[in-house]
Amino acid sequence: MTLMANMTWYEFNDKKDEDVVILPIGSVEQHGPHLPFIYGYYNIRRICRTFRGAY
Repeated sequence: MTLMANMTWYEFNDKKDEDVVILPIGSVEQHGPHLPFIYGYYNIRRICRTFRGAY
């Protein structure tokens, strides 16, 4: 899996017509004092990686 965040625009442009693109969108919100703000992103990233394995 190649993360879009690690790609240049040229690399993304070359792959966009060949590969499936999954755009993970997670909330950034407070979940309480025990979790970081980015926890929602971690959840959606895990879901996308699970989906990738099933695809």
